[in-house]
Amino acid sequence: LGVRATGGGLRYTPTVYLPLEGAGAPTLLVAPNPVQTGTLHAEVIAAAVALGHYSIVDATGRVVRAGRIQLAAGRQVLEVPLGALSTGLYLLRVDGAGAPLQTRFVKSK
Repeated sequence: LGVRATGGGLRYTPTVYLPLEGAGAPTLLVAPNPVQTGTLHAEVIAAAVALGHYSIVDATGRVVRAGRIQLAAGRQVLEVPLGALSTGLYLLRVDGAGAPLQTRFVKSK
């Protein structure tokens, strides 16, 4: 939020971050993004304990990786080996976290 001072200058209020944990909202985040190693690390916040599954979809819509995961209620880290996955833009989908989740990530060298 920008605030215009009486002298004509502009200053900004500090940024406030609101955590989603505890809010009950299922969340999916890939970090770091772009992924530069052979393993994708995704933080999943699930609403409840569930057996879920994940898939990685390439830019053409083809599923290039998929698997099942046991989700706990709350925050957990999903680690997916990327193997010889080519560099490019991908979509990570996770189902079973209380709502279908998806996020984009880039695989780089």
